[in-house]
Amino acid sequence: MTMLADPAHNRQLRRARAVYCTLRAPRSASTDKSGSLRAELAMLAVFLCVAAGVIALRAWLHLPQL
Repeated sequence: MTMLADPAHNRQLRRARAVYCTLRAPRSASTDKSGSLRAELAMLAVFLCVAAGVIALRAWLHLPQL
């Protein structure tokens, strides 16, 4: 199936591509930000688990406060 390439169709196609490109760029940038946020939250979770483990170990061994 072929479409006739009239000037109006070309103009609409160019406009659609321009709109798609402007909408696509911020989405990829926000994906990078959310990936960074996920990494920071993962590191925070690791640090909290380590802190909880140290507190639990200190309580289990009845060590004095640091």
